[in-house]
Amino acid sequence: FYCGTGWRGSEAFYNAWLMGWPRVSVFDGGWFEWSNDPDNPYETGIPKQ
Repeated sequence: FYCGTGWRGSEAFYNAWLMGWPRVSVFDGGWFEWSNDPDNPYETGIPKQ
């Protein structure tokens, strides 16, 4: 799971863990951390149909 800064992703992770999902993880830095690293890939613009 992920979100903008990490806290909502953590909530989703915790609830999935409580439900017994065997393989869950969270990117705790969120989109904020990911997008601030120029070496990380991401796409911009309108998605292609």
